[in-house]
Amino acid sequence: MELNASLIARPVWSMEELHAASDGGAAMVRLLRAVGSRWSTLRTEALAALRRTGGAAVREREGLHERGRWDELPFVVHGVRNDTSCRLCPMTCAMLAPFERLGATDGGPGAVGQIKLSVLAPGDTYIKPHVGPNNRRLRAHLPLSGLEGASLLVAGIELRW
Repeated sequence: MELNASLIARPVWSMEELHAASDGGAAMVRLLRAVGSRWSTLRTEALAALRRTGGAAVREREGLHERGRWDELPFVVHGVRNDTSCRLCPMTCAMLAPFERLGATDGGPGAVGQIKLSVLAPGDTYIKPHVGPNNRRLRAHLPLSGLEGASLLVAGIELRW
């Protein structure tokens, strides 16, 4: 399925807009909703993995946060599955596997798919405004905890869960 052929520059896509974008968009919405409905499983497994390993998460390396702490547990980076994270969180990897059929994790030349668990320190963590280089990727956020006072500012629009 090809999703990015129908993407236009838009700061925020609603699920309805994404669904209407293409066959790939409808499939993406179904997958996002299926994964989102199991957020408590993701949360339980991720928290257990982070407690067990202590060092499984790595510091954010792109310099996108200004203050506070931002760690990541990478599941897919540049289209390549991270076996270490998948061993720590097998149920999560199983839930994310269908995204491979949408090209998010094909690992081929130019693969851009990334799936990461971000762990932001509570309080004063601030992520700098940033954009991607093209329309090849849509970013979806599924918060697992700590939403009190948290928000995203996208193109001047404050988004809350």
